[in-house]
Amino acid sequence: MRKTIFILAAAVVASAWAAGDDQPASRPADSRRAEEFTALCAALAARAQAADTMTVAGADGWLFLAGELKFLAVGRFWGDRAKVVSRANDRESADPLPAIIDFKKQLDKLGIELIVVPVPPKAAIYPDKLPAASGGAQAFPAAGAVRYDPALAEFHKVLAENGVRTLDLSAAMLKARAADAAEGPVFCRTDTHWTPRGCRIAADAIAGQIRLCRWYKKPDKAVFASTRQAVEIVGDLVDNPAGAKKETIDLLCVGVERQGKLEPLKADAKSPILLMGDSMCLVWNMFLPGEQDQTTQPRGLRPSTRPAGAGLADLLALELQTPVDLLAAMGGGATQAREDLADRAKADRQYLAGKKIVIWCFAARAFTLSFDGWRISPLNR
Repeated sequence: MRKTIFILAAAVVASAWAAGDDQPASRPADSRRAEEFTALCAALAARAQAADTMTVAGADGWLFLAGELKFLAVGRFWGDRAKVVSRANDRESADPLPAIIDFKKQLDKLGIELIVVPVPPKAAIYPDKLPAASGGAQAFPAAGAVRYDPALAEFHKVLAENGVRTLDLSAAMLKARAADAAEGPVFCRTDTHWTPRGCRIAADAIAGQIRLCRWYKKPDKAVFASTRQAVEIVGDLVDNPAGAKKETIDLLCVGVERQGKLEPLKADAKSPILLMGDSMCLVWNMFLPGEQDQTTQPRGLRPSTRPAGAGLADLLALELQTPVDLLAAMGGGATQAREDLADRAKADRQYLAGKKIVIWCFAARAFTLSFDGWRISPLNR
């Protein structure tokens, strides 16, 4: 199988930042059910490890990454707990909190805003698609806007208390599930990544925050267009891609109309908006699910090269009608993306001078699953 792996003036402001000013509310599951969910994730992850597989098969053809279930099972993953639950090679870099706060302070000194956007775990949005630990019927039927990931919800609050602006997409995604039948799911059934619909939810939330920034000016007219296209994929969680049933994904491809054709967008280094992170920023843009192979990806900058044009950067550009810059690394949203940013800033001393905001988007599982850990990395090298 292919392996993919400033203190705020008031608490109310911190709360608004953590949730997103216009994001729908979600309610936590009661403690007993949350504990049952955590126990289920732990049991499924352990069973996968014993079977030497990275995939957990769920209901209706849904597949889950065992490592992500383990992330959901460990509870708190920062502070003293970080060294216990993280798989970082350097135990001193296991805690994500100091690195995120440090990065925020560095950007503050440059006059650049930061929004941290962890992509919720697939199983936290689709708990009803998990099997019971002993097999048979699902243990968690669909339950509307109930969330079973209290540790991740708490970490959003911890970041806000430390002055870090975040977007918690869980509530919006849980709410969006009501339209899955008509619009498709927000995560791929057979892949670790979100669908273009999931990207659109994130792009809408991020754009809402950027529109509140004083420096943002709405363009006088639309410069980007879009068109729909259906593609078939076999996700990275499928053991035998050759014989697997494909899933159909609806793309909203973004570009510039030229001579009757839609020309895909390219990352714009001069844009005031920088989207950085891991493969969650690259999927549907640089590659389609099932086509990536992390082992063949060289270290370094990952500008958009594939004309898919339906990823988060594309959809954010469409929402704002403003070019977006993109810098992301396969599996490297925790540390490598920040180090790549420092390398780019060193190569072009004026690069950061043109930035107004950094959107740091990565899979939430990176909080514990990143082998690089969360090294503190200076931007000025």
